[in-house]
Amino acid sequence: MRNLLFTLLAAFALAACAQPQPPRLSPTPQEIVWGESIGNRPSGCTLVGADEADADAVAALTAALPADGGINIAIGQSGQAAVAAVEQLIPAQAEGYYLKVAADGITVAGRDAEGTFYGVQTLLQMLAEPTLFAATVRDWPDVSDRGVVEGFYGNPWSHTDRLRQFEFYGQNKMNIYIYGPKDDPYHRAQWRTPYPQAEAEKLRELVEAAHRSKVQFVWAVHPGNDIHWNNADSLAIVNKLSLMYDLGVRTFAVFFDDISGEGTRAEKQAGLMNYINAEFVAKHEGVKPLIICPTEYNRGWAGATYLPTLGTQMDADVRIMWTGNSVCDMIDKADMDWINAQISRKAYIWLNYPVNDYCIDRMLMGPTYGNSLEIAEQLSGFTVNPMEYAEASKVSIFSLADYCWNLADYDSNASWELCMRRLMPAHADAFRLFCQHNVDLGSTVHGLRRQNESAEFAAARDAYNAATAQGYTKQAGAAMHEQFNLMVSAADELLADESEPELSAEIAPWVKVMQLTGRRGQLAMSLLDALADDNKEAFVEAYEQMLALEAEQKAVRSRDFEGSIKSPNPTVGAEVVQPFIKSVVGQAVSEYKGRYDYRLDIFPAQVVEDGRYYIKHEGRYLTNRNADPNRTGDYPVFVDAVDDINPQRQEWRIAMDPSTERYSIVNVQDSRYVNENGSFWADRDRNPFEAAWHTYDIVRQNGLYAIRNGGSAGQKTWTVSGDRIAQGANNDVRNDAFIFQLVPVGEEAAEYPAIDPATDYLICIDRQVLTRPALNAENTPTFDSYGLRKRNLQAWRLTPVEGVGRYRITSVGDGYYINEVGNVRTNGYDDAWNTYVLTERDGKWAIQNAGSAGTNFWTVNDGRVEKGNEAHKDSYIFNLVPWSDWRNYVGIDEAEANDETALGYTIEDGHVVVATPQGAKRIALVAPDGRTARLARNTQRVATDGLSRGTYVLTVEADGASHAQKVHIR
Repeated sequence: MRNLLFTLLAAFALAACAQPQPPRLSPTPQEIVWGESIGNRPSGCTLVGADEADADAVAALTAALPADGGINIAIGQSGQAAVAAVEQLIPAQAEGYYLKVAADGITVAGRDAEGTFYGVQTLLQMLAEPTLFAATVRDWPDVSDRGVVEGFYGNPWSHTDRLRQFEFYGQNKMNIYIYGPKDDPYHRAQWRTPYPQAEAEKLRELVEAAHRSKVQFVWAVHPGNDIHWNNADSLAIVNKLSLMYDLGVRTFAVFFDDISGEGTRAEKQAGLMNYINAEFVAKHEGVKPLIICPTEYNRGWAGATYLPTLGTQMDADVRIMWTGNSVCDMIDKADMDWINAQISRKAYIWLNYPVNDYCIDRMLMGPTYGNSLEIAEQLSGFTVNPMEYAEASKVSIFSLADYCWNLADYDSNASWELCMRRLMPAHADAFRLFCQHNVDLGSTVHGLRRQNESAEFAAARDAYNAATAQGYTKQAGAAMHEQFNLMVSAADELLADESEPELSAEIAPWVKVMQLTGRRGQLAMSLLDALADDNKEAFVEAYEQMLALEAEQKAVRSRDFEGSIKSPNPTVGAEVVQPFIKSVVGQAVSEYKGRYDYRLDIFPAQVVEDGRYYIKHEGRYLTNRNADPNRTGDYPVFVDAVDDINPQRQEWRIAMDPSTERYSIVNVQDSRYVNENGSFWADRDRNPFEAAWHTYDIVRQNGLYAIRNGGSAGQKTWTVSGDRIAQGANNDVRNDAFIFQLVPVGEEAAEYPAIDPATDYLICIDRQVLTRPALNAENTPTFDSYGLRKRNLQAWRLTPVEGVGRYRITSVGDGYYINEVGNVRTNGYDDAWNTYVLTERDGKWAIQNAGSAGTNFWTVNDGRVEKGNEAHKDSYIFNLVPWSDWRNYVGIDEAEANDETALGYTIEDGHVVVATPQGAKRIALVAPDGRTARLARNTQRVATDGLSRGTYVLTVEADGASHAQKVHIR
């Protein structure tokens, strides 16, 4: 009986879950009471009050539900007959509305025209569902101005983008759009000049379309770069605003952001705004209060007097924009308390999110969170600066519309999940996975980060790491294979989508990169599988396929069209997925190299990993000062200051070109490459990128880099002349050519080994030490057991020779030098013949002949140095170990031997001979298994004959003290 009861309850629960549920509405209404289902969505309606009601509201309703008979709908504003019966139920707040949906009819009653329009939008969301539910809604906005400021740097939105945006804003109850694209010349660079007729008519069309969706079209002028504080320029601004008024604009803004010089003076800006108020706003009907974007628009840039001056000297009705504690920041209660006191009014928020003009390789598609839910009463408006990708920006705009309407009930995750279904209903799950992998901004100059990128992948990764802590298993790897399979299948689905062409076209480069990343991840896991199967051929095949996909991914570009201002190389899953792939590949390659000698040539060796870098010289940043993809005859310069407005002017994408095995250097801001003369292209058509000309050798010494032309461009090494790059006089790489820092964007400059001329070094390879057989004789040093440890035979001094800019290598024991064929010599030394170029990669060094001795790199054959024919990339084989650090290199820990107890010994004639301490009473060699393998008393030596190879512990008792040290028997 009990089981039957449980079965019935379960069946009832399942049936309840299967029943249609009321839809989630966005923005979330202030008050809503849901009733029962009242049947299927009606196919038509009979309108009451349409003649008096707001025409835009009626048009929106009848476009979705024809007025050709059907359910009765009464529609109108407060005071109109059609809604008189519910007059007392209409919210008193501006833009508020009352909506009642019942089986016998529907009522939409707005406090004003906007309220009626918004009531219709809520009804349309209900009607979009298969089942209509009874409901009563009383609703109004928390924030008076809610919308978007198109204020980013980069390719401005297109005319079509903006028309689609206005429709989207209306649907989501956003009521303001501020037109301020930095790259519209008539907004900024040529602000005094009227728009040409054709451009003016496009703006008129935009204004009319915005007003149909109840969106204020705000036109902003940006005069601060070259404004003169005189009557002529004040009048020029009023004249320009008058022209925009004639096009239908009724709300205006003046931007003083991102400028310097005279234009930044607060008292002048306040005076200008007061002049515009008096000479323009007061004299034109219907103009709403002005908006100003101040120069000190965030707390990080705020001085002591600028903001209070605006607050006290500027007319009280002018609204002042604010970005928060920094340029890119979310807004909290303390922010509003501080800024409102400074400006003596409620701040008007310009939120720099989801704008990505400073992290253009990232698409910002995650949940929108971090703004306080308790600041509604402190805001005069809230606008967001979007990405240049208008359709993709809707992910964040959707949630910010939800937030601004009803702060207290805003749920960022629920809003984000709903948005996936609204924007791409036919492929919501695939789109959601794509958005999951495009969340964080990465480390940037502004510091804003977003959490939980690739959250589901990260959970699978953590489980995988736990499962493979003791070693890889194909069963554990299968779970990660599945994660990459999901990425590929979602990308395939989105790339084939035709239901949302505008959105699909914008995100296509990122979707393609997600597909390629997923395929690379599949192959990365296949590397581990091949190792598990002991199949070196399968490993090499998978690795080569992965390299091809990586090259294809590097070639993907967004906005790669003629005249594009920015053309990024998209990245997807940068915070979790890409590092996981890199880690897996590194682990697999390391294991492969330790196990096989088959096809080792396929593994690239790079001094600089592909990525984004700052190129610095003496603390100054190489900067694309005139970023413009179409500009010619221009060159980058070194400047002192960090660019925190357009940081990507100082970011350079450095990548190995597989065809030349040299590096290309491309500016992130506008994708112009640096040519062999240190300039950008001379002409886009006649001087396109050619790997033979425009890729460079980069080598490192003492933590600094030398950059040298290659291929068709010759071999001149770069130097710096004044503030720009120049070709040096030499083809040889000299010590004084190592002048550049390459600092990965978002990371601290790494520390690398450096040569100290005052330090004695061991020159080591494969844990053997370059050793002289005898002092004061010309001979051939060889790489010998490091157990010898005789400073006078094994220590070397590396001395820079200024005249040639290279290093001399001499024995510490007697000062004899090593010549170009690896012999120790006493006479005939010549700077031109016997000095060497030393460069470092991954902690190992390459040693290269130079000058009269040719350019061969040192190699080792049968234990001795020789001139080799290996390429530079294969010549990093030497460790330079400071004499004081030899114990760390050979693996002797401090507990076994320290400076006070270290034993001097040699291995000769079948014995370990102990030099110190004198007067040994007992000497023993302890085997790895703990047994005493050899024992001798009252002597300085112990026999090794018959011992197997391995590491032993030499113990010596003398003068009441005990000493111990590792000894390697070969």
